[in-house]
Amino acid sequence: MMQVTAITREDVLKEVADDWRRIAGSSPYATVFQSYEWCSAWWSVFGRFSLKRLCVLIVRDDSGAVRGIAPLYKSLWCGTFVPQYSIIGNGVSDYLDFLADTSHEQDVLDAVYGWLGENRAWGLLDFAQVREGALIMSFESGALNAFRFSDFKREGCPYLPLSPHLGTENPWASLLLTFGKKMRSNIGYYERLMRRTYEVTFREIDRPRDLGPALSVLFELHSRRWNQRLLPGVFVSAKVRRFHRLAALDLLKSGHLRLYVLDLDGEPVAALYCFAWGDRVSYYQGGFEPGLSKLSPGTVLTAYAVRRALEAGVGEFDFLRGEEEYKLRWTGALKRWNSRRIVGRTPAMHVLGVHAHRIEHNVETTVKRMAEGGLIKVRRKAEK
Repeated sequence: MMQVTAITREDVLKEVADDWRRIAGSSPYATVFQSYEWCSAWWSVFGRFSLKRLCVLIVRDDSGAVRGIAPLYKSLWCGTFVPQYSIIGNGVSDYLDFLADTSHEQDVLDAVYGWLGENRAWGLLDFAQVREGALIMSFESGALNAFRFSDFKREGCPYLPLSPHLGTENPWASLLLTFGKKMRSNIGYYERLMRRTYEVTFREIDRPRDLGPALSVLFELHSRRWNQRLLPGVFVSAKVRRFHRLAALDLLKSGHLRLYVLDLDGEPVAALYCFAWGDRVSYYQGGFEPGLSKLSPGTVLTAYAVRRALEAGVGEFDFLRGEEEYKLRWTGALKRWNSRRIVGRTPAMHVLGVHAHRIEHNVETTVKRMAEGGLIKVRRKAEK
């Protein structure tokens, strides 16, 4: 029998930090976005002093041992008075999920949905950016069937397998052979071209004192890149930047941050913000100097990050959600899919939730198409 308690105060959340880290570190379903470091930073920045209410569900067995965690928060749906539950990390995370001890996954899911069934103070559950193969998607709970729910396949997540090359004499050379001739040529060509003119230096940020300046470089270069598309980029908000400074510092201390910077003659021209978790390195965001696009600093720095992952014996380089052209050049057609689960306490709420989600999805799709159109115009102008 599993018992569920709800943590509604941030100071109490720290009391389960060790159990949280233990479960996240051992679960095959967990990613960095379920880590205590990421989730606690998210709540500190986006949850505290807001209309959101903390509601992290702790699942214990009959001995009192923590077996699972559902990092939830409560908010109001679409500005109405209808309460909804979502997963902590919403908006800035690529993969959202619950956590469960290995061999207790089904019991944990049943307990969480059972608690939600007994707690009637909600109208909708909105679980966005749920990764294919996530705990939520890998097991079905009988308690969930008491409600109307829908799963929507949404965004592709390209990834590059590295494990087939780890046992070879030269893993990097083995990986290069899987790419087309043009891609193989470009990877080496751009770095050689840089070295003809500049002193090229790759840096991996591994000290807290270097983290702040490196993140500032990332934010600036990323914004310049998106400004060319007449869009602000994901780091435009001071609150988002504050979140990443807090989360990146905690992840650096725990050994999960991989932040790379490319310098030409001592000046940073590209930055890559990655995470290492288990057998995967994930590419979260990058930025590069638009004025040096002919040298393709983004490609050069990504190649460096992939080589570093191979040297560390990592089995996969995950480009996370979004099927941008620069990702597909590395991964080809390989991708997973993120989904969104909408659960309604009543049939009417389910219909309203699904309808609102479809409208939101259509708006997001339109914005992305406009962004791509702006990029095409910029490229054509540059070609002229």
